[in-house]
Amino acid sequence: MDYGQSNFYRIFLEHLPLLLVEDSEQLTLVWGERSEDRGSANADPRVFLYVNSRISVVTLILALAVQVLQAGNDAALMRFTSPIIDLHTLPTGGVRLYSQQLDVYDAIPSSPTWFRKTVTVNGAKVRRVSQVLRMNNVVLAVGHMLTYDGAASVVLRSTDFGSSFTPVVVGTDTLAITDACTATPQGQLFFVDRVGRLWMSGDLGTTWITKRWPSGITPGAAREVDMIDANTGVCVDGLRGVHFTTDAWTTLITPLVAKRPITRTQPSMINSSNWNRSLVLVQNTLYLTEATDVYRTPSSDLIWERWDSVAAMAVSADRKLMALFTIDGTLKVQKVDGSEVRILEANALPPHLLRIVGDTVIAYRPDTGPVIYAGTTRTQLRPLTTDKPIAHPSFQTPNEQWGVLTNTVDAQLIDIVRKDGKGLWHRDTVARFGPVRSMFTKGADTVVFNTNRAAVAYVPSSRKLVPYTVTTPLKDFLKHPIVRFRLLCAADELDSTHVRWVEYVAQGNKLVCAELVDSSNFGVKSQLITNSFTQDEIKQLLQTINEDGEELPTNDFVQLTPDVLAEYNNIVDTIFSTDAYFDPFDMYKAPPAAEDQARSCWTLFKNVVDELPKLTPEVIADAFRAYRHVPHDGHSRYVIEFQNRSGRLAVFSVDRADEAHPPLMLPWRGYCEGPTWQSFTTGLTALFSKGFPSESIPPMFAEMSRPAWYLVSIASYLDAVRYGRRHRWSNRVITPAARFK
Repeated sequence: MDYGQSNFYRIFLEHLPLLLVEDSEQLTLVWGERSEDRGSANADPRVFLYVNSRISVVTLILALAVQVLQAGNDAALMRFTSPIIDLHTLPTGGVRLYSQQLDVYDAIPSSPTWFRKTVTVNGAKVRRVSQVLRMNNVVLAVGHMLTYDGAASVVLRSTDFGSSFTPVVVGTDTLAITDACTATPQGQLFFVDRVGRLWMSGDLGTTWITKRWPSGITPGAAREVDMIDANTGVCVDGLRGVHFTTDAWTTLITPLVAKRPITRTQPSMINSSNWNRSLVLVQNTLYLTEATDVYRTPSSDLIWERWDSVAAMAVSADRKLMALFTIDGTLKVQKVDGSEVRILEANALPPHLLRIVGDTVIAYRPDTGPVIYAGTTRTQLRPLTTDKPIAHPSFQTPNEQWGVLTNTVDAQLIDIVRKDGKGLWHRDTVARFGPVRSMFTKGADTVVFNTNRAAVAYVPSSRKLVPYTVTTPLKDFLKHPIVRFRLLCAADELDSTHVRWVEYVAQGNKLVCAELVDSSNFGVKSQLITNSFTQDEIKQLLQTINEDGEELPTNDFVQLTPDVLAEYNNIVDTIFSTDAYFDPFDMYKAPPAAEDQARSCWTLFKNVVDELPKLTPEVIADAFRAYRHVPHDGHSRYVIEFQNRSGRLAVFSVDRADEAHPPLMLPWRGYCEGPTWQSFTTGLTALFSKGFPSESIPPMFAEMSRPAWYLVSIASYLDAVRYGRRHRWSNRVITPAARFK
């Protein structure tokens, strides 16, 4: 799996992992854990966290809206063995949900629990349901389904609102399966099967016929189809080509030739890797949803562009309204022309399913259940069951009065529970952040939850969540002099981890180092070195970190001298010749770049210097976190550990996880007997560079510490946000050139 171009940010905790496990689906880190701490308040669940990079992590963690459940409700969450793939509204105001295996559940506002509905399927094998359509009293399930003897492909049809389904044979082979079916307002149905054949029904799925594609569409090439009526529609083939018809696919309309270069990530159109894909034509614009990406192309200029600001969309059956979930956490509904926008919720969680029925919008997640937005009313139908009450939280405060449930590595919504006077646990509220790394009480009426990116405080008396800003984190630590500090560098090399460290010990008014310890699978050795820092130097650095706290970087934290600007210009004049964004072997990228595409990138990078004064600290911080390059030096981690005379530790670390390597080695993650915070103090990088033998520092550390890369990171981030171009640089040492001047 290519982690640099995938939709993941890696967020690591501050200490070193002992084991790295990798497969095609995820990357997992396993840390050492004392057996006696497992399940206790002191347990340290150091595991690998990954989230969709197109969703703002800050939005998810600091989302303040809280769904308060019924007081004293001890019901646990339901667990589903088959994913929910579709849902419809009920006349009662609730929602009917369909699983991939055609399990059916009804969730209604009057009950905190869901009801499993008994559904009968006569004479068919259900392997995988992809979509469920409801047309008046007819319910149609499509996907991968066969006759009972496995000889023919079928769709399942119900005329009693989905209580029982009868198979309708579509094709006499086993290949007429689909991931999406489109219905016109007049009731005609169309779908493209997994071998590119077009199937049509004019009687709400009672009978089906196949239609031969006209000349111009290669047999077997079609991937998706959408019809706005019985005659007019659009087809997309496996090479992303777009074809139109106005006579029910008897002939084709000659498509327009694109007049501009491809500048954005393209859809893959590969059936084996994207089952969940759908196409819709709205007002001369095509929208293609593929997995978690949304693409669009105007019919007047057939170039696909990923809609980078949108993570999920849905269109009403009459194609008049569109529901959108944007990457900043906003859920909104609007007319398809973009007018009359209505914000349904800010700081929302990314939905797994998004549907719009009339003007009612439904967003579904397994942890929230369906959330119904009807006018100004918001109704959440969380999947609770009465099978098992809360016995014990999975994680709790040291005083054992507060805890959290469902604290999984990818949790974005958690249950906060509280112990009553009888020692029984009750759900107090549901909060939109997670996972929780540690938690503690602050005063008489505040609980602080420390996540991997920020701390959040919960005030039970008001049931409010507020950001918990870490200020002067080293105040108590600085009350005692520093007796030692250690600089450590670890790099994964094939089947081993190579660790080097130097330790500085107090001697009078200095902190002195005498050796470099080098440990690997070949053994441990040491190298004599002589280096020192004054106590005042270290104290001044720690005071600066303490004063800054969680303050974000500003435009002046790097001095852009003429030499730095000249170096940046040299980098930009060379960089696009090695830009891995234009790698033709990645199916999610555009074909190799034309000269004018590279020139467009070059212009944006050159102009970023003029944009710097307009950028907020939040944008600068996001640019650091989003930075990518192609690694050549293994997986390197850097740790600085200070110890004062009282024995307290202050630990700072930077973890270069695969392609993620912050410019200037920022931000450093800090921890000192409290919530973790991020320090953008450049002095930590300078200390490591001066205090560690230069020949033992990985070359990339020195390269990325050059101030010119600060500008590269900003320009890369802006290019990704605005134009979908996500750059990765394969050169470690950039040399001047004049390629795109």
